[in-house]
Amino acid sequence: MDFWYQTVVNQPENTMRSIRIIPSTLLLLAGSLFVVLPSCDKERESVTDATEEIQQTKDQLVTDALMDDIEFTEEDMVTYAADSLQNPHPGGNPPNWGPCATVTIVPFDTITWPKTITVDFGPVNCLCNDGKYRRGQLVSVVSAPKHDSLSTRVVTPVGYFVNDHHIEGVSTYQNLGHVNGALTLTASLVNGRITKPNGDTATMDRQRTRVFLAGENTPYPQIWDDIWALSGSQSGVSFNGDTYSMLITSPLVAPRACSWIVSGTREMQRNNLPLRVVDFGNGVCDNIATVTVNGVTHTIYLP
Repeated sequence: MDFWYQTVVNQPENTMRSIRIIPSTLLLLAGSLFVVLPSCDKERESVTDATEEIQQTKDQLVTDALMDDIEFTEEDMVTYAADSLQNPHPGGNPPNWGPCATVTIVPFDTITWPKTITVDFGPVNCLCNDGKYRRGQLVSVVSAPKHDSLSTRVVTPVGYFVNDHHIEGVSTYQNLGHVNGALTLTASLVNGRITKPNGDTATMDRQRTRVFLAGENTPYPQIWDDIWALSGSQSGVSFNGDTYSMLITSPLVAPRACSWIVSGTREMQRNNLPLRVVDFGNGVCDNIATVTVNGVTHTIYLP
């Protein structure tokens, strides 16, 4: 204050007026700062929200992939069983299991249905050929041979773990036969639950249609040319307690020879937060996908 007082006293009147404007200018500048700062805060908040949404998307995709493991493992189960019933010298376990599993079929004949097929990975973790650790059992009750139209398979995991994640829930599959020339199945999951090693849980229910795009007629145990297209919807509660819904808007293409979905899109809605659109790419086998939130597209790398 002493500086400003001395300056005003020692200057002519016309200069005094110009100098007195300065505090007003400072007030305007200060006011502009109050305008700019909230804007910056909003930008930071937007970035934070996008980062959180991307992480939540990745977590959800990992959760879904763990549950997908049951679908593909069950498909291997019934394929192995069909081969075993027809071939006195079966071709061995599906190649992605390696030596980790034993399979039982009751009753073991080609006449009596339904059958109970059990794949047992043992009570301790076993590293399978696909790089996943598994333990526990999957039990499938099959009403008729897998290629019979309207045949059903009801799959129940029993103490089943993948990479130390406990996977629960009853899945039901029905063979719709060949629709437009492609083998088509419906798949429903009820009371699905995944529990992390730290005790966190996520739940889900879903309805899917699975279309066999390629590899249907390849003799067992060749499974690596199989390609499925998945469509449908899903809802549940994620690990952080948020409710969510998901809709496949363009079929997800899942080759058995790739560890990731290679194309297709899905929309995911978490609580009342912005819609997330996940695009898995153009058919190349890689771990790259994109997530679009609030019109901004971000690249993510899937585990």
